[in-house]
Amino acid sequence: MKIAKYGRTVIVDDQMEDIIDLIKVLSKEGISTTYFTGEIEGLPTKPIEGVSLLFLDLELNKNLGSDRDKASQDVKVIKTILGDHANDGTVILVVWTSAISAYDELKCMITQLKMRFLTEVKIEKRECKTNSKFDLKKIESVLASALDKLGSLDLIN
Repeated sequence: MKIAKYGRTVIVDDQMEDIIDLIKVLSKEGISTTYFTGEIEGLPTKPIEGVSLLFLDLELNKNLGSDRDKASQDVKVIKTILGDHANDGTVILVVWTSAISAYDELKCMITQLKMRFLTEVKIEKRECKTNSKFDLKKIESVLASALDKLGSLDLIN
């Protein structure tokens, strides 16, 4: 399985050092990315068209204590970046994090707000590394297993 090289891949993570290897690996494969820290004032002023894959860290602000606060910020970020596309089932949401505890709260909010994604994939950052570097094959493997259940879709090259 290969990650689609068309469409847009967006990565949201407050720690650049956590994703620099991911950006390098995706770039090496010809997959361009758009990066945001998750700070509301640094997000686009209008939704980005054509996003097919959104990597989202759950802990975008280390000062937010509760999982509910973290998930609330994540929802704001998703809606700002995707706009109505957060509801149309065309985007793959990859929850990409070391703080996996907030995932259940995010899932609950997504359901309450009737947000709909093509699929949602949960990836713990440490599971995608080999020798402290991100490994595209590991990322592809996790995405492939999630996409296999979707059936025949033109999502991959």
